[in-house]
Amino acid sequence: MDDNQVIAALQIENSEIRILVGQFFNDSFNVLLRHTGVCRGMDGISINDESKAVESIRSAVNEVSVKLNAPLQSVLLIIPAHRFKKEKRSVDLLLEDHVVGYGDVRKIIREACRTNVGSDYEIINATSASYKINSISYPRIPLGEKGDMLSSEVDLICGDRLITHDYVMLVEKAGLKVMDICQDGYAGCREAAIFEQSFNRYVVNIYISGCHSVYSLICNGRLAAGFSVNKGYNSLIRPIMDKYHLSYREASRLLFRYGHIGQESGENRLINRWKDGDVEYSITYDKLQKCIQEAAESFVYNICSYCRNIAKFDDLSVIITGQGASLQDLDKVLQQNFERDVVCYCPDKLGVRETRWTALLGIFYEYKENEKIAESRKSSLDIDVYRQHLLPEEEDQEDENSITGRLKSITDKLFVEDDEDDDENS
Repeated sequence: MDDNQVIAALQIENSEIRILVGQFFNDSFNVLLRHTGVCRGMDGISINDESKAVESIRSAVNEVSVKLNAPLQSVLLIIPAHRFKKEKRSVDLLLEDHVVGYGDVRKIIREACRTNVGSDYEIINATSASYKINSISYPRIPLGEKGDMLSSEVDLICGDRLITHDYVMLVEKAGLKVMDICQDGYAGCREAAIFEQSFNRYVVNIYISGCHSVYSLICNGRLAAGFSVNKGYNSLIRPIMDKYHLSYREASRLLFRYGHIGQESGENRLINRWKDGDVEYSITYDKLQKCIQEAAESFVYNICSYCRNIAKFDDLSVIITGQGASLQDLDKVLQQNFERDVVCYCPDKLGVRETRWTALLGIFYEYKENEKIAESRKSSLDIDVYRQHLLPEEEDQEDENSITGRLKSITDKLFVEDDEDDDENS
């Protein structure tokens, strides 16, 4: 059990708290626990009542701690990619020992982060996209290579400074330490392995959440360009809420379960009926499609407009990530518009096979990659306390009437009879 590491990640999206706890064991990742809860005091991505939001996070953390039998102390934090942008910095470093090590990469990252990205922006993630030593380029860190100078292209992922500060302070006021942060769109790229897919080709990742969408163009393993817009799938949920006076949660359930993007009509089959006071409501597939039709057309038109220029590239694929990837038929409609492959990505990790967990999974891999450079190993729990509850103090007495007990009694009897026969023969 020496080579294990338990880490928790936290995300607040659409007034929902999501906590994912996973374990790195011998370089493999396993999901231990997932938790969702309501986060009060939020208005989209903005915090309008800090005390309610802090209390909601504390409540969720306490529930997770009880389930783990160990207090949750720190988390990786997903930040919404509000006003997302990318800066690039080239750094040359003289090698003191004439051999490339992780310490040299740390110096390059520190130097790159001194870049002035604007007073209202904060550097969220810094990634060395390529390395060059002895006139040879490397996509990964050339550890152990000998030379005099190491050059690197560093991508700086930036976001709104105020939003970043508010989210970090919110989590810290709830009693948690923030181990690292990552933007949701960038983390989605990590989970879907988009950087690995982009060598010698272009890949567009569209991360769609409720309040915003993040567009990233990736080529040859690095982020070429990107931006965010303050519009997501909530524009499809709002017409359902307004027309049928439903809560956000119920309208969201109807959209993702029964709604289809690109359909003008549907079956005249009842999908829900309820009563609000003296007024009785009912909704069919056809009514739902007509309710969201105009908003869905605008939603698709905006996506196509943002990607109009790059959609003309010959070797280009489009990947939808985030909870918006669960919108039915979105991939088919976009594929017709772009005339190329479009994939709605869903994680295949056991226990989190839902699109809304994409960013949370991605931040684990981003953190693990940076952990090698930082040469620090941390866990979100007190591992000693966690281990104590993994092993039972006393073995439970087996019930003789259970299947295991009965089978054991049968085998014991057979062995006894065999021993007696051997004694008689002797």
